[in-house]
Formats: sequence, C-alpha cells, structure tokens
Amino acid sequence: ALGERIYRGGIADRQIAACAGCHSPNGSGIPAQYPRLAGQHADYTVAQMNAFRSGGRKNSVPMAQVAAHMTDKEIAAVADYIAGLR
Repeated sequence: ALGERIYRGGIADRQIAACAGCHSPNGSGIPAQYPRLAGQHADYTVAQMNAFRSGGRKNSVPMAQVAAHMTDKEIAAVADYIAGLR
C-alpha cells in the first residue's frame, strides 16, 4: 500500500525520505533523536505532518522538508500505516 511504500522507501524523485531511515523500520524510533511512531493515532500524525508542512512546527527542518513535498493523500496513507505498527 502507499503508506508502507513511503514509510519504507520514500519517494526519491520528489525528495520524500523514507520514514524508516530515521524512525526505524518498525517505528520504534531512536531515543533522544527520533521519536517512536509505532501505534501513534493517525489523526495525531496527520496533524503533526500538517503543522510541519505549514510552518506551525519549527523544531525539525528535515521533517518540514519532507512534509512540504507530501500530498494530503500521502500523509494520510503514512499516518494509517504508522498507526498499525507495533
């Protein structure tokens, strides 16, 4: 599915990095550097990605850059995939 493809491999030609590269393949994150995503509510993830995209969240330049290149559909798909990770 789209969410899993983006999470695991990104979309290189659109400068969308794979989420797994920083947040780990299973979504457990890297403590103190990259937060755990596994099991996060999809609505929360969508809200945070939209905040990065709009400039409302300014604490991560890499996340703002990734979110800026993602469509609403792609953000929703990744959020749904993340919600299912354990």
